[in-house]
Formats: sequence, structure tokens, C-alpha cells
Amino acid sequence: MSDNKPRIAFCFSWQARTLDQTYLFFQKNLFDAAKEQWFDYDVFCAVEDDEDVDKVKLLNPTKVEKIKSSEIEKIIEEKYGDFIRTAFKTKYKWAYYTYEWVVRYLQQIYKVSRSIKLCGNYEKYNIIVRLRFDTIFINKFNYNQILKDLNQGSTIICNDEEKHSIWWKICYSTWEIQDFFFFWDNISMKKLWNIFDKFEECFLWHEVKPFFKPIYIVSNRFAILFRFFKIPTLPLEFWAYMIFIAEKCYYEYFLYNKIHVLKKIISIMILKHDIKTSYVRLEWKSDIEL
Repeated sequence: MSDNKPRIAFCFSWQARTLDQTYLFFQKNLFDAAKEQWFDYDVFCAVEDDEDVDKVKLLNPTKVEKIKSSEIEKIIEEKYGDFIRTAFKTKYKWAYYTYEWVVRYLQQIYKVSRSIKLCGNYEKYNIIVRLRFDTIFINKFNYNQILKDLNQGSTIICNDEEKHSIWWKICYSTWEIQDFFFFWDNISMKKLWNIFDKFEECFLWHEVKPFFKPIYIVSNRFAILFRFFKIPTLPLEFWAYMIFIAEKCYYEYFLYNKIHVLKKIISIMILKHDIKTSYVRLEWKSDIEL
């Protein structure tokens, strides 16, 4: 490794189930592209310790941490159990979640946080990338452009959310970004390092105010009439709530920590069990793609 070259930390997390089908894309469009553009890099993996764990060797990682989700559940229960059961319902304007749903998300960001911490001295990296093992990037990344974008200051680059779906139009305040990848610099790294430990910062600024007491649109005296016409009755407070999803939590965390969110639209594929259940999004090349 040359000290004169800018350096990238590729931080992978979650399950390695499909890595045997995606690693060649990582090699070509991430690692080889870095070398071609005169960047050095290291690969870090915080991976679920299951039957697919050894697939991470395909990435020739610098460091690996094997994690069992069952063990993380104990950490989550001790640290956030009461918060999940009570604060969501009484303090913050979040709705449509289950305890199990939140635990799965916290398992995810625990592994994200651990993959970042594997970097050690993160200040030596010019670019840090958060990645999933199941993601296929169609084109090579333009790291020089990415570095230029990150030099604006405390900045994170992520995939922009599709805003043309009917669901997005209905719940416009819910999705803001996609969490398939994040690029950031070592300034933002200081804030993202402890995202699991500071999970509650995802919800600050969204406290329930006294104004938002449950007030039903339809009073009881008209209940029979509205039942006859089958008109739904929703509490007015519903419109002040946001659906709990991972992307929104990330986005709110970035905003609270004053990280500039730079949205880019790139071509991407998320490989699930088979091609029928996979997510594919094809776009014109952005300036961060070659």
C-alpha cells in the first residue's frame, strides 16, 4: 500500500447468503475500479455467523467479525427493550411497527456499526463505504467524483428513493433515501461510528406534542351513519406519524447530526433468493458512475 494514494474502506455487513453470486461484481466495479483510479483500499466484514459465513473469504477481507443475531438480541433487549415498548407509543410520532421488526433493524445497524469500527484508525481513509453482501452495482464507481463530492464537508452520499410510486405519494414523509450503500468521509465517520449506541437520535425532533392528542374525525353520534356508508374513521394524529422503516431512521439520524445528505440515482440490483424476488433499478449513469 502506498501512503501517497487516497484510501477507501469498504465496510460490508449482514448475511453473506448470496455473496458467491455477487462478489465478482464487487471485485470488478468496486475493487478493480479503485486500483484503476489509483486508490488503495481495505475490506471489512461484520457478517452473520451462519452456514454462509465463510463466503466472505471471496472478498479477501482485511478483517472479519462473525456475529450471531441471537446474541445481539440480548444486547438490544438490555439496551433498548423498554425504549421500544414505551417511547414509540408515548413520546415519538412513529407508528406501524412491531417489537420484532425494530429488533431486526437494530441487528442490522449493529452489524453496520461493527463493520465501521473494524476500520480502526478511520482517519487514514478518504472514503468509507457502507455495503451489503447482496448488492450488485451495474457500473464502476467514479471515486474521483465521489471524493470531490465528499470534500464539501460533513457529507454522505446515498441512493435517492424512487418517488413515482403510489405508496410514496401517500406516505411522502416516510421514505427519503435508500440504504443500499453509503459513501462518506472520515469527518462523518465520527458520527456514524456509534449509530447503534445512539439509536434514539433517529427519533429526536419527532416528539409528540400536546396538540397531537388522539382526536377522531368522526364523533360517536355519527358512528351509525358512517358505518352504514363504510367510511373509515382515522385519528387526526395519524397524519402526524411516520411509518417505522430503516431508511427513515438513517435519514433522521443524518439530519440530527448535521450531515449533508447528497442523493444520487444509480443502477443497482439487490439479489434475493432468486431473480423473481430480486430488486432491479436501472438508471442513466450518474456522475459517480463510469
